[in-house]
Amino acid sequence: AGLERRLLWDPRPGVLNDLAIDASNSSTQRQVHGASASLAWPTPPRAEELEVVAWKGDIAASLGLEPGDPATKGFAQLFGGGVLPGGSPAPWAHCYGGHQFGRWAGQLGDGRSVSLGVLSGPGPGARPLEVALKGSGRTPYSRSGDGRAALANA
Repeated sequence: AGLERRLLWDPRPGVLNDLAIDASNSSTQRQVHGASASLAWPTPPRAEELEVVAWKGDIAASLGLEPGDPATKGFAQLFGGGVLPGGSPAPWAHCYGGHQFGRWAGQLGDGRSVSLGVLSGPGPGARPLEVALKGSGRTPYSRSGDGRAALANA
């Protein structure tokens, strides 16, 4: 089976079960009221741009990845936002509020990060981990940028 189908994605992670989800499917920047997350799809990069430049073996193993997986095109496609994982629900971006520069900033959120889903690693006692793509495009919480991030900023 393909990499995205072999991994153990939670089909209904707690964030989508337990929190209020924005009813709009639009990634247009806006105020989101009464929701803790919005559905948000990564902006697919051009396939020729996808390249694995670094990965951490112990984290990869905890997600159920095999040592040779990062060398595959499927790895770059999945973790680069080119394909959505099979078995995972629609991706989402988190909404939150907070202070910036000493003042209440109001609504903030994942303006250039999209959560692909929650993976449960193999074996007993494996902890579920939320997998997010930084720099994966605009979300409702984006401000003025394109939602991308240079590797140096990730």
